[in-house]
Amino acid sequence: MTIKRTIAAASAVAVTVTLVAACASGPATKREKGAATGAAIGAGSGAIIGSTRGDAVEGALIGGAIGAIAGGLFGDQSQSQDEEQAATDERMRAQEEELARQRREIEELKRQDAGNAPGIRIVAGQSICIEATFRLYSCESAK
Repeated sequence: MTIKRTIAAASAVAVTVTLVAACASGPATKREKGAATGAAIGAGSGAIIGSTRGDAVEGALIGGAIGAIAGGLFGDQSQSQDEEQAATDERMRAQEEELARQRREIEELKRQDAGNAPGIRIVAGQSICIEATFRLYSCESAK
C-alpha cells in the first residue's frame, strides 16, 4: 500500500470520527473531545503502523478504536475533575457569603452595644457572648 493511500485512509477515519462526535447534541464535553482526539491520533498512528504490515486501513481502524477509548477515558477524568472543582468553588462561594453575613451581624451587634445600659456589654469573637456585670448589695446597706 502506498503512503498516499495510507494517509487517505487515516484522514478518512479521522474525519468520520470527528463528524460523528460533532453531531452529538449540544456542545462537546471533554469526554467527547478526548475520544475524538484520541480516535484521530490512534487512526493516524494505526495507519502508519498498519502500512508497514501491509494493511493501513485495518491499522487505522484498530488504532482509531483504541485511541477513542483511551481519549474518552482521559477526557472523562478531566471532566470529572472540572465538575469537582466547580462544586468546590460553589461551596467556597456559599461559605464566603455566610461569613460576610456573620460579619455584618457582628457589626450590628456592636452598634447595638453602644446603646446598652451600663453594666451590659456584647463581645464579638469566635462566638457572640453577652457579659453582664451587677453590683451586689447587702440588704442592710440598700435601705
